[in-house]
Amino acid sequence: MPELLTVGEFSRLTHLTVKALRHYHDVGVLEPAWVDPSTGYRYYTAEQVDAAQLVRRLREVRMPVAGVRRVVSAADPMARDSMIAAHLDVLRRELTATAAAVGSLRGRGGGGGARARAVAAQRAQQVAW
Repeated sequence: MPELLTVGEFSRLTHLTVKALRHYHDVGVLEPAWVDPSTGYRYYTAEQVDAAQLVRRLREVRMPVAGVRRVVSAADPMARDSMIAAHLDVLRRELTATAAAVGSLRGRGGGGGARARAVAAQRAQQVAW
């Protein structure tokens, strides 16, 4: 049997909090290699580090936990890549929509927009005379 790492050691290696590791175990995303039946303490192996880092990266790009579970459990690398690509497409659409919203806000309020600047300049000239 491979050497077991405590949940704290595994947490430090993967940059996932102990709380996150507990949650990912509870929802079936990342199962510990062994759980002590008397204490409930979780143990992991070094071989699980790559999977844990994949989970962390997917969560960093806001993939829902259910999607992460599907990606991590996919046996076929092409299926896994397809799921990741689909999520990245969602992020790209969100980014495009956000950029459009920001662009439309730039022309409103706070003196933005050509018409608002022209009116402000006229008023400034009127006050100066």
